[in-house]
Amino acid sequence: MPRILIWYFLRQYGFWLLGFVGVALFAGFLGELAELLRINATGKDFGFPLMLRLTAYKMPQLVSEVLPFVFLLATSGFFLRGGETHELLIARLAGLPLWQLLAPFFVLAFLVNLFNIGILSSLGAKYFDTYWVVRNAAENRPPPRPKSVLGLWLYQERADGYRIFHARGLNLDSNHLNKVSIFAFDSDGKWQARWDAARANWLPAPDQADQTDTAEPAWLWRLHEPTATFASGEEQPSARRDFPIALAPQKAGQRFPSPLAIGFWELSELMRAATELDLPSQTYRLLWHQYFAATFLLWTMIGLAGIFGIWQAAARRASGGNFLLRFALVGGLALGIFLFFLVDFLQGLGIAGRLPPAMAAWAPPLITALLVGAGLWQLEDRS
Repeated sequence: MPRILIWYFLRQYGFWLLGFVGVALFAGFLGELAELLRINATGKDFGFPLMLRLTAYKMPQLVSEVLPFVFLLATSGFFLRGGETHELLIARLAGLPLWQLLAPFFVLAFLVNLFNIGILSSLGAKYFDTYWVVRNAAENRPPPRPKSVLGLWLYQERADGYRIFHARGLNLDSNHLNKVSIFAFDSDGKWQARWDAARANWLPAPDQADQTDTAEPAWLWRLHEPTATFASGEEQPSARRDFPIALAPQKAGQRFPSPLAIGFWELSELMRAATELDLPSQTYRLLWHQYFAATFLLWTMIGLAGIFGIWQAAARRASGGNFLLRFALVGGLALGIFLFFLVDFLQGLGIAGRLPPAMAAWAPPLITALLVGAGLWQLEDRS
């Protein structure tokens, strides 16, 4: 395909991409702002400028999530316009293969996914974290638990403040903890004391639970030979100390940072830390594979829209073409959305542990990409 034609089609395609990204951002902005207005009506007092800031923090992540839909709609729009102006018909009659027509879009999708992996994911994770820091401060709530991959961090509210529990190692079989630290803060967020121990156990709490906890503790951390350090600087060793906690050890994996708060460059360290702690890491492994498998999902959307785009061009020349045109347009969009949610459902099985993370991430996009590729091949042979 001549270079001038490549740049012409890419420029047209780029306009459609940017247009639908803008539409997605506008719709997402309004949706998130409406949700904050609803929360504000329940008694919160965010203020409109703060709500605009909070809404803006969600936008990088929104772009990353809607990329498959953007490519599906942009490709459909490109073929719809090309059919109306007969540009695609002329290119096809001149002998331009369908694969060469779609190849620049495949390359663009690959580059966009690299941008999503390298920059957009980290930007989205950073602002997702900032969103909750700012929102918690506006609601006068304690700051979110530290987002660290260096061990396990847990948060326990109390009537007189809160405690943060930290362990560098956890064995779920024996409920044994090592390199443990517990930090105590008052209701104003001022540090009061900390306890450090080389080892501890995560045990069921006795009946006489600490009544200063807001949630009835069902478990406790038993520190062996801890050293207490108080705000005054005084240190006090002891033989044993129990700290009630409401969370069961089996739930510890759920307290790792949300995948939404993790950028691509932090994933490998987080997976390593989860493995060392003997905690479930399939969600993060699946996310790591999804970043790379997303290219095939974007290619699937482009190829699917290309198939129905050629059908649209054929429908314009056929008798009863208006019905066929509507069918091709609506059918392509509906099938693309169905494939997206099917891939999402199958990958959910990977999060639940029903499938290995690599298979759950790669198999759905690869299979759908191969099916769409076969459809393009058949369409090319018949045309």
